[in-house]
Amino acid sequence: NGSNSPFIKIPITDDAARRSYSGVVELPALGVGETSYRIWALDKDGVFLGDGYKRITVNVLSDYRHLPNRKLLLPDTIGKVLNCYLSLSKGATYSYTTGAAHAADIDLGVYRIPVYGPTGDLIGHTYNLYSLSASPVPFLPYDVSGWTKRKTLFSAPVKGSANTFRDLFITGMAIEKEAKKKTIDLTQTTNGLASNDFIFFLTPEGKYGVLIINAFAEDYEGKPFINMSVKIQQ
Repeated sequence: NGSNSPFIKIPITDDAARRSYSGVVELPALGVGETSYRIWALDKDGVFLGDGYKRITVNVLSDYRHLPNRKLLLPDTIGKVLNCYLSLSKGATYSYTTGAAHAADIDLGVYRIPVYGPTGDLIGHTYNLYSLSASPVPFLPYDVSGWTKRKTLFSAPVKGSANTFRDLFITGMAIEKEAKKKTIDLTQTTNGLASNDFIFFLTPEGKYGVLIINAFAEDYEGKPFINMSVKIQQ
């Protein structure tokens, strides 16, 4: 595997197998992608006898997709051009203006609600996400009554961490195992989202996934957005 000397040596102790040998060698996958191996013969003194110019290439395909740092802007009610919808399968974001043509791919939207203090002053916002199949759709300024409504379901938010998101959800099966520990039956969150929240989800195709809320921030134009990362089964 890219080295000048073999990292696995198989001694041939049966003289009858010296010129014709077969066997099974199990190797761990060295990450996603292609890894190439050579197999060559050595004599009893360790002298290279040749490899017939053969190379075996193993291509490891991941059973999940990672969509890092997806930026969802909070919806605007005038231009309606800010990307507040996300397709989990395509990793693409859409606005109300572009979303109608892609509604069959949209898994979630985001919105926020102002929070006022006792004296009526604005003290913050509560952020939530929802499926277009929510009834009623919680963000009323956008009329999506004629849109295709993809029924992706969510769990209630649970506290996580970036390290756990990185280290625990490393295969599609690991994602599914953790997701099945949660109740995934919501079409929207209602109690607000916070940084490092995990939300598990199930798509209409039966694919499990998890997203983490990375941050709430504003871009250079002062437009508020939610940054999230997603892992979903292939």
